[in-house]
Amino acid sequence: MRKILMIITGFIISAFLLSSMSGSKSNFDGKIIFISGNVTINGETAYIDEPVFEKSEIVTGKDSACEIVFNKKNIIHIIENSDIEMDMSGNIKNLNIKSGGGGNVLKNLQHSSSGNADLFRVHTSTAALAVRGTTFFIKVEDNDNTYVCICNGIATLSDSEGSNPVIIKSAHHSDLRFSRTAAGIVYTKAGLLYHDDKSVNLIAAKIGVKINWSKPD
Repeated sequence: MRKILMIITGFIISAFLLSSMSGSKSNFDGKIIFISGNVTINGETAYIDEPVFEKSEIVTGKDSACEIVFNKKNIIHIIENSDIEMDMSGNIKNLNIKSGGGGNVLKNLQHSSSGNADLFRVHTSTAALAVRGTTFFIKVEDNDNTYVCICNGIATLSDSEGSNPVIIKSAHHSDLRFSRTAAGIVYTKAGLLYHDDKSVNLIAAKIGVKINWSKPD
């Protein structure tokens, strides 16, 4: 009888662990589709087709990059020397970019029960973004400067404290640099840097998307 109880207990524990592991992905279905160079996810060497869980930290080394697709029509291209924390567990998806950054094409964000698309938010040391179905590029240049380009779509940008918000509606690249100064964080025009139409189109094509550069999505 004691052996039977131990076996049953073992099955219950195993079932609980499996349930916990499968539940950790919830409504977020992500995986790595491209890797170049040295890339880790949660401290372990990353590999192509590896599942990406809701809460993950992705780090890329020098001359390295990776791409993550989630829910089929969203792609994040992470450039070299990046350290990015993802939290996709709630209705609001979050990226905390400690360094680096990259290009993002978001075309299939989920909708809440109210019918509104879930927000996708990005945070850096000097900037914050809230986007819906938008194509954008972002790079943390250093701890005091963040470059942001709304390549195609609509986004609300602000400083890292959520102050001085500005709504950007862009058909073809609208860029700002958020800089920390003695007077606080300010934003200025920066010009098209680090990316172009070709590089963005290549990222979008990997999820079967063709960007219409004549109007904001």
